[in-house]
Amino acid sequence: MIMPVYARIQALQYISLAESQISHGQFHAAFTSLNRAGEIAQEAQAIDILSFVYGMLGRVHHSTGRYDDALNNYTISLEIQEELAKNNPYFNYRVAMTLNNLGLLLADMGRIEDAKERYEGALIKYEKLLQTDRDNVSYQSNIAMTLNNLGNLLAMMGRIEEAKERYEGAFNMREKLHATDHANVSYQSDVAMTLNNLGNLLVMMGHIEEAKERYEGALNMREKLLATDHANVLYQSDVAMTLNNLASLLTNMGRIGEAKERYEGAHKMYENLLATDCANVSYQSNVATTLDNLGHLLADMGRIEEAKERYEGALNIREKLLATDHANVSYQSDVATTLNNLANLLAKMGRIDEAKARYEGALRMYQKLFQTDRDNAFYQSSVAMILNNLGLLLANMGRIEWAEASYENALIMREKLLEADHSNVFYQSDVAMTLNNLANLLAMMGRIEEAKERFESALIKYEKLLQTDRDNISYQSNIAMTLNNFANLLANMGCIDEAKERYEGALEIYENLLQTDRSNVFYQSYVANTLNNLGVLLADMKRIDEAKARYEGAFNMHEKLLATDHVNVLYQSDVAMTLNNLASLLANMGRIDEAKVRYEGALKMGEESLGIFTEPMQYLTIRAKSRTLISIIQLYFKNAENERNKAKKQEIYKRVSDFYQFHMAFFSKYNLEHEGRIAKEAGLGAHIYYLMLIARNAPTAEERIREYGNCAFEAVSPNQNENIDN
Repeated sequence: MIMPVYARIQALQYISLAESQISHGQFHAAFTSLNRAGEIAQEAQAIDILSFVYGMLGRVHHSTGRYDDALNNYTISLEIQEELAKNNPYFNYRVAMTLNNLGLLLADMGRIEDAKERYEGALIKYEKLLQTDRDNVSYQSNIAMTLNNLGNLLAMMGRIEEAKERYEGAFNMREKLHATDHANVSYQSDVAMTLNNLGNLLVMMGHIEEAKERYEGALNMREKLLATDHANVLYQSDVAMTLNNLASLLTNMGRIGEAKERYEGAHKMYENLLATDCANVSYQSNVATTLDNLGHLLADMGRIEEAKERYEGALNIREKLLATDHANVSYQSDVATTLNNLANLLAKMGRIDEAKARYEGALRMYQKLFQTDRDNAFYQSSVAMILNNLGLLLANMGRIEWAEASYENALIMREKLLEADHSNVFYQSDVAMTLNNLANLLAMMGRIEEAKERFESALIKYEKLLQTDRDNISYQSNIAMTLNNFANLLANMGCIDEAKERYEGALEIYENLLQTDRSNVFYQSYVANTLNNLGVLLADMKRIDEAKARYEGAFNMHEKLLATDHVNVLYQSDVAMTLNNLASLLANMGRIDEAKVRYEGALKMGEESLGIFTEPMQYLTIRAKSRTLISIIQLYFKNAENERNKAKKQEIYKRVSDFYQFHMAFFSKYNLEHEGRIAKEAGLGAHIYYLMLIARNAPTAEERIREYGNCAFEAVSPNQNENIDN
């Protein structure tokens, strides 16, 4: 039965309406339009139009996270088109397009090899079509599109060089098309897209400056397109996406202020788009993504409360989206990702139970997703990532056996992924990371040889990765991190010279990285922390002057970082830690007065100039202040014990007692029970010794008896008062 012209027109009008609705994120409305178009095509037996309808339904189901439905619709569309292509060569073009779309879907489903097969099938068909018509720009453009998508997939698979080859092939074709028609906005947009994707790949390769160049090229083209059509929502969205990617790169470069500016620019653009179409789920999802990324940046900046606010904002949006569509696996995955990121932050804040609850929530979601699709590599990798993170948290909670089990499970999953794809550099790196973390835990458990074995395995994997790409700064940084951790273990084993060698190896790598990018705050921090660790080792080796030089170098770097960002709690904690270590060294050198100056300087600096210990305090600075207070109390107490002059001894004990009484509320306020007991023992001990000295120095027996009685009464009183305060 031949479909009447008016019916074909009516069906195509519904398809056109659905296209518009999809572009505005109105997916439910698009379903309605496509179902109506399908009914008309079905009644008239217009198989060609029906194939378009099934293909578009596949797109909508894909966009709304209904992957199984999308796969079913694409498969039906493909079967119809392949049948039609037997008599009409035009449908080979449609077959290639559907294969490409299937590649996109299967990649999102984690069915990587199946996706690769579909992309390669699409590419073969497009290339055959091009051989029949070399000047056909549609064929050229679609070959470039498929090469670009295949590049994305290969990058996801960790096949970096192959991905680069595909991207460059796509870029060359798109640039040639653009050269033939400079005014063609589609060609301009395509070139910008491939530049953006090349930037993503170069970031993965650790080629930071080249990545930055590609992102800036893409951003320049996209901003020019937007300048020609300010109302174009696709151009706005493209600019925002590239700003987001550039911000992520700048974060990795340690250029925090610039990164924040780009993220906020992207966030503002996405919010403006959402304001024009509040029901658009794509805009809502993009706003949530930029909030999540801003949360990560602010956490790196030590702006803990601001980071928490952004993560919670992202989580709120993502949970609302999921509530509207519980079956949407993309929404489920997004919620789980933000729960994981929020857990990382809460762990830094010392809110351990809350962090554990978030990790477990994320783990449950990813495990459910994994149960629905056991072949999905992304779900497997995500489960392993959260198990790894949960292992870190459990180790910090002292749940050692649980932490070990969590790490071991993460390692098993990551090794299975690597076994299935040996050349995947991400899987190699993930295995090395978990080996490193497990080694740290085993060292904590006293299982020294096992820890050593894991560190060596991690180091071998990282070094092999570096051999494949000497310029990759991520590989260099990971080797330095593992050397630093390995050195910690060797120091505890008493292998001092080997530990020193590892610390110095880590320091050399970090200093070389810093030479390439002086403004990178992460490299500055890594150098300072390694100097501090080397200082600890040299102090243990009794190489006091060298230790002092390392501590002072670390302190100068940490202090300069803090001067650039006074509210950064990570910098505050680092400054306090290094001052404490330097003061402890001076005390052990017998330079008590200098040690006092350092300890009191840390406290004074914290409370007056740089605000390290001013309210509201964060977990890291609470811990740092408690260490400083205890160190001061213990130093004065030891000083009093060593003092021969009774009057001076009495004066010092009084100073210790007064200092403790002044600060004891701090330990109660933050529930620092263990630290509070240490401080109390020294503080109350000093109080009793002070009273005993007063009693001993009384001129008559009666006065001494009275003073001893006061001493006995006072010995109980501070405990009672402190309990009342609590």
